[in-house]
Amino acid sequence: MAVALLTYLCLLITAATIFRDYDFPKNAISINNRNVYLVFSYFWFFVGLPMGVFSAISRILRTMAVGALMLPRIDHSVMPDGFQRFDRGFNAYICYLHVQTAYRNPVLRVFCQILSDET
Repeated sequence: MAVALLTYLCLLITAATIFRDYDFPKNAISINNRNVYLVFSYFWFFVGLPMGVFSAISRILRTMAVGALMLPRIDHSVMPDGFQRFDRGFNAYICYLHVQTAYRNPVLRVFCQILSDET
């Protein structure tokens, strides 16, 4: 976290001092010192690559932690929206809800009660 904050501050400072061309307005995209910018962007690759890898690993770990916390909840699928059909527990719960909806229909219940009373 400290490395990310430090690199963000480094980017802000260099963008405001070294790379900004003061002949243009502040909202215009212009680069002064193009050679320094090219060297900086080359070395920035070696800083950004490990930060991206660690960021991806931390996202995976956080997602696993949230998934482990959400696992006991059957009404929320652990899978994302396109892959919910692969979650067998969630599918069983949804099918159970459909069966309950079908058999809890008030018209059907009254009809069955009338049939039961007539016999």
